[in-house]
Amino acid sequence: NVIKYKLMAFAVSAFFTGIAGALEIHHFGYITPEVYGMDISFWPILYSISGGLFTVSGPILGTIVITFIWEVLRAFGLMYERFILIGVILVLIVIFLPKGLVSVPEKIKSKLQL
Repeated sequence: NVIKYKLMAFAVSAFFTGIAGALEIHHFGYITPEVYGMDISFWPILYSISGGLFTVSGPILGTIVITFIWEVLRAFGLMYERFILIGVILVLIVIFLPKGLVSVPEKIKSKLQL
């Protein structure tokens, strides 16, 4: 029963999110909407799309690759430019790798077999 499991996953996720929020308020003493900007809401979507939506390993791979690129750009001092560069990388992945980064080994394998 797909609906049952989706509802259970949503409930478990909401439970842990609520616990995390309560712990954060306790730790910092306050919380405002500015603490979580729109960019934080887009990270999970970015990780999932870049890695691959239809696999379990896709979002994990997307998280590793995008976070690595993000931190390398930060190390070079590109604080605001990195938003644009990550956006360009996402567009390129969507155009050239519609199945995400998890499809790269498959594409390399098919190219080598030709």
